[in-house]
This record gives sequence, structure tokens and C-alpha cells, in this order.
Amino acid sequence: MSANLPPLKPATSIKDQVHLLASRNLLVHDPVYAQRMLEKINYYRFTGYLLPFKTSQGTYQNDVTFEQIVSLYEFDSKLRFHLLALCEQIEIQTRAHLSHFLAMKHSSDPTCYLTSAHFAFPSSASFNQFV
Repeated sequence: MSANLPPLKPATSIKDQVHLLASRNLLVHDPVYAQRMLEKINYYRFTGYLLPFKTSQGTYQNDVTFEQIVSLYEFDSKLRFHLLALCEQIEIQTRAHLSHFLAMKHSSDPTCYLTSAHFAFPSSASFNQFV
């Protein structure tokens, strides 16, 4: 093992992960539900959503529930889905506008998009790498 890496932690069962979270003051009302969710989400991904609620003692703030953190995770997942959908629309519209602009500006050259002189790249090598 490298001296720069922390020691590896032993594998822990999902049930033990739920107990660990509860021992750190996270309120777990339904351990079976918590186990199912950790099977889907993964312990380390889930605990990332707990970071804002962690105290300096390594426990979680009072009255924070497992279900609240799952709700945060689900909100984040939905937000990411919608943002990616918007990114796709922006990409498609940008391509459409660029394609139309180039076609109108260089109507006699149907492959104008392959000509580096039509773009502001420092060199044709940079353009070729981009394309």
C-alpha cells in the first residue's frame, strides 16, 4: 500500500451500514426501507448527501432522518435529469443554428464545416483535433 493512501476499510453489510448511520445520530424509522435504499444508492453516495448535516464530532445533527436525505437525493437526481435534458436541447439548437449559418454563408460549399479557415482556431492542427 502507498504511504499516501489511508488504510482500506473492511467490507460492511448493508444492515451494518444502516446501524452505523443510526449510531451516528441519523434517525432511521424503517431499517428495511433504509437497507433497500442503500442497495440502490450505495452507502458512500448516500453519505455525501449527509455532509451538510455532519457535526464536528462526526455524528449528524439532531432530527435528521434517513427519509429526508433520500428526498434530497431524489431531488438532486430529478434536477440532474432536467438539466441534462436542457443541455441536450441547447446543443441541438446550437448545432442547428451553426449549420444553417454556415450553409447560408458558404452556400456553394456543402462541406464548409470541414474548412478550418471558417473558424477561429489558432491553427489548422487545432481545428483538426477538434473535428
